[in-house]
Amino acid sequence: MNRFQEHVEFVRRHSPYYRELYREVPAGCPDISRYPIVNQQTFWQANEDFGRGVLTGDYTSGIVFKSGGTSGNPKYSFFTAGEWDSFTTVSGWGFTRNGVRQGDRIANLFYAGELYASFIYVTDLIKSSDVGITFPISGQTPVETSVAMMEKLGINVLAGVPTTFMKIISYLQLHPELRPEIELFLFGGEALYEDQLRSIAAVFPRARVNSILY
Repeated sequence: MNRFQEHVEFVRRHSPYYRELYREVPAGCPDISRYPIVNQQTFWQANEDFGRGVLTGDYTSGIVFKSGGTSGNPKYSFFTAGEWDSFTTVSGWGFTRNGVRQGDRIANLFYAGELYASFIYVTDLIKSSDVGITFPISGQTPVETSVAMMEKLGINVLAGVPTTFMKIISYLQLHPELRPEIELFLFGGEALYEDQLRSIAAVFPRARVNSILY
């Protein structure tokens, strides 16, 4: 039995959702085209009761996150400690390909709290990458405080969502006497548009802008 079949048989035995989803597929079927595609709406509905309809075992330790819930229905994700470590370790490998160098001072400006993953995720993946020094400032910190930290601590890399970058750029345009030496912007969580790139270049003409992961 190959790994695909092993995986399918495991979730069919242990997850009520997948047991129902695959009930018309013969056990051990190797033909992937026979397996129904997961319906997003029914999947997340089954996941609502602390994951009981989807998870393949009792969930007794780990970490829980939720999406932003822009559709009005926040989506919860459940990780065991081992799964989270594996996830951030693999992500850390991708982080080393975004232009960060050893010795860089990286401000983590992603958002923390309310079960959002990004701040903890970025903190942990940078730790796993073992590249650079992390400063966990967070996106909720007032802009003037963040900028003061950048200057005082010699931060040269910003990691965050583009809207946070734009708040910092707008603040610096009003305060030309303040110019932290930012060399690299690492964005994630949102698309970055041409007008935002131009705004960054107007204040930091030599700075590079990359995705936080590759």
